[in-house]
Order: sequence, then structure tokens, then C-alpha cells
Amino acid sequence: MEDAKSPSNPFPPTIEWKYILFKYNDSDEELIEAQKKALELGVDRIQFVLTHTPEKSQKYTVENYHELPIISDIAYAQTTVQGMSHMIKGELKNVVAENHGNGSEDPIRVANFFFMKSGLMSIYGFVSNNFKTPADRVTIELDGVPMGDIKIEPESRKKDSFFSLATQLPFDGEQSKNLRVQLHSNGEVLAYSDFQYEFSDEANSRNINPY
Repeated sequence: MEDAKSPSNPFPPTIEWKYILFKYNDSDEELIEAQKKALELGVDRIQFVLTHTPEKSQKYTVENYHELPIISDIAYAQTTVQGMSHMIKGELKNVVAENHGNGSEDPIRVANFFFMKSGLMSIYGFVSNNFKTPADRVTIELDGVPMGDIKIEPESRKKDSFFSLATQLPFDGEQSKNLRVQLHSNGEVLAYSDFQYEFSDEANSRNINPY
């Protein structure tokens, strides 16, 4: 891994550690230590995976995984397919992206976006590193209401940087219609993408992946 991540490698791979949450490895101390170890090893992302096996974590579930002790920008949580039964179905429509004059194509990509019945919103995706001024933050809004402010650290040798957010909504997200993801640098907006989405009553699971 050291050779793969060496500065002499012009095309370093993206390394992601999938940490499966079980009832015997879900203490806050272990999760914090895993994030520290990931940073020490040079891992690009660490994903805490909520499983649904008999040995699954009882402490963290699809209802409260936003309470995980996330201390690093490279860490995020995701559930397995079985967890989708706790979500609300919908789809992104009429995707509109606006670039503020820096020449970067496809500056923001949302890989996954969903709501849970508990009111939890989860989103993750990628932002382009092809900017004259490096981006340092991503902000998320629903119907103009700020949902989160995420610090990112662009890697110049890579095409994209990763971002993720899981947060409890202060209102009924199912009534929302507009998602905005903005990319910032030193307090200035570099680019933003607007998404309009709808919900369906045909199913009670939702996992949006337009890319």
C-alpha cells in the first residue's frame, strides 16, 4: 500500500476500508481508533457498514447511525441492501448543474441520497478537483435550509474528492422538493448543483444512485 500511495505514483488508487459493525466491535473507542488508524495508513475513505446478520451491532442501526463518533472527514456510514426497507422511495429529477466559470465539467456528483422514516437524511458523492482554486468545503441545503457544512481536502493527483453527510432533519423531509449541493473555496462558491426529487407511495425503500 505504501508503494501504491507513494508520491512517485502519478495514478494512485483510491483505498477504502469497509469496517463492518458487529456487536463486538462497535464501541466508540474502537470506532475512533479505526479512523485514526485509517489516517495513519493513508486510507482514502473508511466506511462503517451497518450489517443485518445475527451478530449485527445493537448500538448503531439504520435509525441512529448519524450518532456514530465520526472524527475524520474520510469516514462515513452506509447500510447493506437489507437496510433499504427502512427508507422512503423517490427519485432525483431534472438535474441541473451550474459551473461558475472555472472550466470544470461535472463538478458535483451525488452517488447516493435517501431519507429514512425516522427523519434521517444521508447523502454522499464526489466533487471535481479540476479547479484553479482548490475547493475546501461542501454545503448541503434542502429547500434553502442548511443541512450541513462538510470540510474536504482535495488530492491534486486524483480526479475527485469524496464528501458525505448523515443528519437528522428538523422537518419532514418527504415534503421537501429541492436539494442543493454547493462547492466552496475560501468562502466563495465555485459551483453548485440543484436537484429536484419526488417520492413514490409504491414502495417503502429508497436508494437514489443517478450515476
